[in-house]
Amino acid sequence: WLSVLLLAAIVVSHALTAVMACMALGALVLAGVRGARRLLPIAVAMTAVWDLTFARPFTGQNLAQTLATVHLPWETTSANLSSRPALAPDQLLVAHVSRLATVAIIALAAIGAVQLLRSRRLDPALAVLAVAPVLLFAAGNYDGELLFRIVLFAVPFMAFLGAHAFDVVPRLVRTPLTAASVLVVLGLTLFPYYGDERTNYITPQEVTAARW
Repeated sequence: WLSVLLLAAIVVSHALTAVMACMALGALVLAGVRGARRLLPIAVAMTAVWDLTFARPFTGQNLAQTLATVHLPWETTSANLSSRPALAPDQLLVAHVSRLATVAIIALAAIGAVQLLRSRRLDPALAVLAVAPVLLFAAGNYDGELLFRIVLFAVPFMAFLGAHAFDVVPRLVRTPLTAASVLVVLGLTLFPYYGDERTNYITPQEVTAARW
């Protein structure tokens, strides 16, 4: 019942997260997770009922536009990435570091998944949940933020996998190596997290102009 209540809260609060929940549950069903078999039809039914009733004014106006932005994954990826000529040097630096941080997290997750697979400890449900957000490419461009959403939904599970990246390393080396990797990823993450501060800053003159 708690899972049903959480699904209800998701459905009524954020459309894309509701779609992701349905996709994730579907992936868990394919992975053989029994508990997901009951939740999947409930999540799909909740999402459909909400979209056809209370959210109909929004979905009715935006459904056609959303479907029109559904393209092949590499086309959506290209559309979501900022073009170099349009960026200032400092913005370009933030963009590069942001992509590097994402690649680093994915690489650690892949290494961790391989280590768990070799030791026969890889949970199929965990692997499926880390990959399932890629299915969101079928949800359209999402105003140029789809790649960000895909990474956002996958990061918790990739982080868990990445924590096992150095399982085969000797214990004396494992701790400092893990700490160093965490610090590197954290340092890279600070760039995208604080990189838009100058863009989002509103000067006192702009506030005065807006009031005037």
